Amino acid sequence: MDIMTKRPRGACAKIGVAVAFVFVLVVVAGVSAATISYRNAEIDLRNQIEAKQQECELIFDQVWKTISQQGQVTADYRDSFRNIFVDIMDARHKEGSGQLMNWIQEANPNFDPGLHAKLMNSIEEQRMVFTREQKELISLAREHKTMLQRFPGSLFLSGRSPVDITLVTSSRTKESYRTGTDDNVQVFQK
Repeated sequence: MDIMTKRPRGACAKIGVAVAFVFVLVVVAGVSAATISYRNAEIDLRNQIEAKQQECELIFDQVWKTISQQGQVTADYRDSFRNIFVDIMDARHKEGSGQLMNWIQEANPNFDPGLHAKLMNSIEEQRMVFTREQKELISLAREHKTMLQRFPGSLFLSGRSPVDITLVTSSRTKESYRTGTDDNVQVFQK
């Protein structure tokens, strides 16, 4: 019998085992909760990255189609204008030598450069949207990789790999990064 508490020694051992059991149970529950929390957060982030990758693909498709179709409209307008203007000049030239100079006094069709301006604005805007979305994709991938590498997440997420993302860039950009140089400063190649 323990003199201080007046309990049998077996009772103290039972209390010690019960306390140890409760402690182990609390630690196991805490580790399980942390594991579940980290795994759920990783799954959420992985799914967000994969959805953003699909969103970037969709935006790239929209960018390409918008620019292509606006370019077709602009080219068609240019060709139509050229045909109309050539027909007007041909008709004046055929009617007689005095008719050719009437174009100065008459109202003639004017070529509207607005379509080209709209096309240029669309190219710039669409490219900016696509770049912004790819930057967000890069940021999400960085966040995911950090989650996998940082302690204590690295303990709970061991065996999980970073999400592979695809960035759309030009072959010129890839070559410049491969070589470390970009000497091409000509905007318009001749």
